[in-house]
Amino acid sequence: MEKKKIYAIEIICLICFTFLLGYTIGLSKAEKNINNNSYESSMDVNVPKTVSDKALNKVVSENAEVVFQMQCDSNNGSKYIVERRKKASDEGIVGKKGNELEQKYKDEGYILKDINNETVQMIRKPLVYNPKAYVLMTENNEIVIAHANEKGSIFDEKGNIIERQGTGTKLQSLRPEDIKNIVKGDKSIQYKSNVELNDSIKDFDIKYEMPE
Repeated sequence: MEKKKIYAIEIICLICFTFLLGYTIGLSKAEKNINNNSYESSMDVNVPKTVSDKALNKVVSENAEVVFQMQCDSNNGSKYIVERRKKASDEGIVGKKGNELEQKYKDEGYILKDINNETVQMIRKPLVYNPKAYVLMTENNEIVIAHANEKGSIFDEKGNIIERQGTGTKLQSLRPEDIKNIVKGDKSIQYKSNVELNDSIKDFDIKYEMPE
């Protein structure tokens, strides 16, 4: 009888241990799933979204002008510079809806702000360049030379372009591939020094030399 009691106690203990082990594993998996879901949610919050959801269903009119803007004030995001302007007909977007525009310009980092009969506003966050690099960018359709700071930003705390140098050269005068590189902030338009910039800028047929 004594052996049977000991055996029964051992069985009960084994069952209890198995139950506790299964409960612990299940709880651990549940907590892991919660953490993963929280991470995905926080990622979703950081995804840039259209400023106006109503604009997604608006249609671009034939006489509209597309205005591409870049945020230059990192503090509140309310200050923008106009990078370039172009007729909607030249961009081939007449009759397209806002959601189609976001897909078209997604690779360039733009989101849709608004559409009306006269204007289509596309905005994006600042590009980040190599630290201390001299870069080619656009402002009001003009090629501009800027100097990035140690964080790769071309804007100071007030939202002004650092060491801005205008060239007088219009963006549309360049080759399509060069325009694409400048718009996207490609490595090919970033230079370690003004000497390298002056040597390379001739390939863009820009009649300008950055002072040393």
